[in-house]
Amino acid sequence: MEAVCRGHTVLDSGIIQRMARLFCMYSGALGGGLCDAEQDLLALMADGYDDGRICEVLQLEQTQLAEHSASMYKKFRIAAGTPSEQRIAAVQAFVEQIHKIPLSKAYDAVG
Repeated sequence: MEAVCRGHTVLDSGIIQRMARLFCMYSGALGGGLCDAEQDLLALMADGYDDGRICEVLQLEQTQLAEHSASMYKKFRIAAGTPSEQRIAAVQAFVEQIHKIPLSKAYDAVG
């Protein structure tokens, strides 16, 4: 509630998971070209997981996480910023890509 009062947007984790599934289904067609590990990483970032938890869930070492993150940022053309700013930019790019999927396909994917 406090985050919303400060102007932040909060999404239910179920919505994030559906959006991630939708993105994964159409990421090739959207031009993102994310590999499976990058798609999983992006979904967890969007769901608010920190690096430690992401490493735990995806069974990655910190160096592997950094490599996947850097590759994903490059694909989304995110070059500058702090790690937090890059993560936010990646999630924003993710959400912007979702809007490019026709609604009829989106409904089928998450229904």
